[in-house]
Amino acid sequence: MRDTPPHSRVSVTLNKPNSAMQVWQASAAFVLFSCMTTSLVLGQGITVRLVNNVTSGLGSQYEGRVEIYRNGTWGTVCSVGWDLEDANVACVVAGFETAVRPVTDGFYGPGGSGLPIILENSPCAGTETSLADCPGITWDSVGSECTHESDAGVVCTDDFAVRLVDGPNPHTGRVEVYHSDQWGTICDHGFDFLDADVVCHELGYPGVDSFQRNNPYPGASGPVWMHYLQCNGSEASIAQCPFDGWGSSCGHYEDVGVMCLPADHGDAPYYPIRLNNGTATSNTTGGQLRHGRVEVYINDTWGTICNYGWGIEDADLACRQLGFFGALFSSSQSGYPVDTNDSVPIYWSQVLCHGDELSLSECHRSTQYYCYHYHDATVFCAGV
Repeated sequence: MRDTPPHSRVSVTLNKPNSAMQVWQASAAFVLFSCMTTSLVLGQGITVRLVNNVTSGLGSQYEGRVEIYRNGTWGTVCSVGWDLEDANVACVVAGFETAVRPVTDGFYGPGGSGLPIILENSPCAGTETSLADCPGITWDSVGSECTHESDAGVVCTDDFAVRLVDGPNPHTGRVEVYHSDQWGTICDHGFDFLDADVVCHELGYPGVDSFQRNNPYPGASGPVWMHYLQCNGSEASIAQCPFDGWGSSCGHYEDVGVMCLPADHGDAPYYPIRLNNGTATSNTTGGQLRHGRVEVYINDTWGTICNYGWGIEDADLACRQLGFFGALFSSSQSGYPVDTNDSVPIYWSQVLCHGDELSLSECHRSTQYYCYHYHDATVFCAGV
C-alpha cells in the first residue's frame, strides 16, 4: 500500500498475459499495485507496448502510445502516415484482436526525451502479425516533421467495439461494429440521434454533431451487423441498446454515418433564426401570436428546417430564441411553403432539442434528408 495525496494522478503499470505492457492512471488516496516484467517479443527481436498518459474514458478498450523495443532500445512511432492498417498490426502484436482506430498527434502524451523516434510511414497492409513483416518497412529514418508531439497511438479491442471509418477526420465516418471476429456496419433503419450520441460517447467524444443515412461514407465490404437500434441515450455502449439481433437484410447503401463533436469542439456555433411568410395577430390576452416558417441563417444564406422529427420541444426553443414566451404548438406540415421555383436550401432535419438549450444551434440534428419545402418546419409562438 502506497500513500499518495488525494486526487493525485498515479500511473499504474499492468501486464496482460501474452500482451504488451499497458500504463493506466488512477486518482485515489491509496493505490495498491504490483509490477511484472513481461513483454511480447516477435520476429527480429521486436517488442511492442502501449503507454497511456491520459484518461480518455474509453472503458474496456485498450489504448496508448505505441512504443517499440528494437536493437536494445525503446522508441516511438511518428504518426505521419499512421493509419488503421498500421494500428491493426500494432494491436495484434500487443495481444489484442484488432484496432478500433489509429490515434495521432501525441494524444497519449509525448515519449520521453531520451526515446528515439524509430518509424515513420509504416507500410503495413493490416494482416501482418508483426511490424517487422510489413513490406518495405524502413527503421530509424524519419523526417524533420516528426517530433514526440506527433507520436502515434492506438485504441485496441478484444471484444465488442465501435469505430468510425472512411470519413474526412477521426470523429466522422461510417459506423462499424466488431462482432464475431469481423467488422460490420449498422443499417440506418430506425437509427436516430440517441443512437448516434451513444456511439460518440462510446468512442470518447463529448457527443454527436449529426448523423447521416444512405451510406454517406461508402467502402464497406463486411456484413451489416445491426439494425433498428433503440438506445435511450444513457448507455455506455451500443451493445447495451435493444436491437433486432445480429445480422441484417439491409444493403450497404443503407449504412449509417456519424459526425461526433471533436474533443476540443468548444462552444457550438450560433446560427440566427427567423420566422418567414407568417403573420402576427392578437390573442385573447392582448399578446402577440407569431407564426410562420422557421428559417436558419448559415453561410450568408437563409434556409429552412425539415419537419422530420420536429416536435413541441424544438418549436418551443425556436420561439424562446426569438424572444417569445414559447410555442403553443408546432405544425406537422408547412402552412408557409417556399415558392417551388425558389432555390432556398433545406439545412437541417431530425432536430432533437432537450429543452435546456439556449438556441436551436445547440440541438442535435442531421444534415442529410429527403425533404421538400412542403415539409418545412413551422411554429406558432406566444408573444408578450
